Amino acid sequence: MNQILVIIKYKLTAYFRTTNITLSEIVKNSAGTLVYAGFAAGAFFFSLSVLDFVLQKARLGYFLLHEFISIIFFIFFLAINVGNIIVSWSTLYKSAEVSFLFTKPVKPFKIFIIKYFDNLFYSSSTLMMILFALFLGYTVYFNLSFADFILIIFLYLIPFIIIASSLGVSIMIIVVKLSALYGARKVLIFLCVIYLFSLFLFFKVSSPVLLVRKVMEYYPFTDQYFSDLIPSALKYLPNRWFADSLYWIVNEDYTNAAAGSVYLLSAAALLFGLTIFLGHRWYYKTWLMNFSFVSPKTKLKRSLLEKIDTVKHKYLSIMVKDFLLFVRDSTQVIHLSVFVLLLLIFVSSASGISISNLSDPYMITMIYLALQLFNLLLITTLSLRFVFPYISLEGKAFWKIRSSTIDLSYIYNIKLFFSIIAMVISGETLIYFSFIKLAPHLIVKNMLIFIPGISAIVTLNYAMGSIFSNYKEKNAIRLASSRGATITFLLCIVYMLFMIIMTFNPVLAHFESILKHGNYDHRNLNTAYSYFVLFSVTVTAVFYSAGLKAIKKDF
Repeated sequence: MNQILVIIKYKLTAYFRTTNITLSEIVKNSAGTLVYAGFAAGAFFFSLSVLDFVLQKARLGYFLLHEFISIIFFIFFLAINVGNIIVSWSTLYKSAEVSFLFTKPVKPFKIFIIKYFDNLFYSSSTLMMILFALFLGYTVYFNLSFADFILIIFLYLIPFIIIASSLGVSIMIIVVKLSALYGARKVLIFLCVIYLFSLFLFFKVSSPVLLVRKVMEYYPFTDQYFSDLIPSALKYLPNRWFADSLYWIVNEDYTNAAAGSVYLLSAAALLFGLTIFLGHRWYYKTWLMNFSFVSPKTKLKRSLLEKIDTVKHKYLSIMVKDFLLFVRDSTQVIHLSVFVLLLLIFVSSASGISISNLSDPYMITMIYLALQLFNLLLITTLSLRFVFPYISLEGKAFWKIRSSTIDLSYIYNIKLFFSIIAMVISGETLIYFSFIKLAPHLIVKNMLIFIPGISAIVTLNYAMGSIFSNYKEKNAIRLASSRGATITFLLCIVYMLFMIIMTFNPVLAHFESILKHGNYDHRNLNTAYSYFVLFSVTVTAVFYSAGLKAIKKDF
């Protein structure tokens, strides 16, 4: 135990110690604090607005509200779980710190414990902050006490996160163990099939639209608990326990709420114990395997690599170098594959939402804006994971490029250009399938305005990656989980909320007119979108300039 405390002490010292206090560091820290505070306040008021809309304007009732919360928790659970699987590979097996600690008289099991919590911090800290602010708004809206807020955080939220993270780390250890026996490709394919089947089964069993229709048949008595409408299989999921407990807390039924806490705490203790057992039993053995997830059969053909390596154009050769670095990094390829699968799942789900099945303009507007927000959120997540670390991954060898005859501005531009192209293609695909049935008459308009929107998000991530560059860190996942990345993510959220605020009333008036009169004057909507495009171009220009200035500083 003393060894663990000593290592944690030095990790905290290294994290908080600043060797040279400069004006740049002071500005970065101050700006970061303001962004954190501003986002927390924004999330707080956003939760109040959403709750007010669902309960006062849409009049859906307590039961449906917490059913939607349950679905959101399910998505959060998968995000934490998959994030821990991917991050744990880097943290537990590819970290230089682990290799260093194994050269010291520290037991492997203790190293595993330290890296487990390190992994939890990197994969869930930002989400924890977001949920903290949202639950604070939830507590204030329902006039709950401060004691209720503390109970929600410590008896429900933290166990929920521990369940997802422990399951992710356990799966990672099992995957590495099985991959040595059966091959990485087979194991990973099997794991992806399980996750895809789970997602398909969940949304097949729990249809939000069908549930709303059934509950609204009992209007205005929509606050009661409709247990018969909940499929039996879903009652055993952690997100179900969490959402049900919140429902009972709001209704001041603490006996039923306590049952959910018992389930969550028990599952958290069980899965944490399983993770500790697997770490004690297999961690050191699997680490010694020096396992690689990219088997020789899945690598690019040697002849193709040799042809690519012969590229002699100085600018094109840099892009080839970036491509080769990417495909040779197993964690990068795996993470991208996971994102592609999630995008395909989202496309298949969103393409089925039709305006003909909806009659409430508020509901249509919320779904429409939610799809826009979710599309931008996916682009933000992709940009944060793959674009933000782009400059830092040049590493210490970046001095070779900087000391050469290559124009640094051109390097900066060409990297940004290809990043924007890749994200625009992904974003336009999402927009097309999201609104193919919900608002087919707005597809072209959405696709046009999202080009500057996506460009702004990508440029923001790219520039912030240059401002918060860390050429000593080789791990892209750790770079995407750093303080600078968190600030970048929060800035992107603020940008997206600005879009929602700017376009809500024109979009609502648009759908109200369609449902009542069958036509609509597009001028108000066009004006709102014009302001959004102007704002996006301004964001792009400001951050482009700041990032270019940062990359030209002394290396």
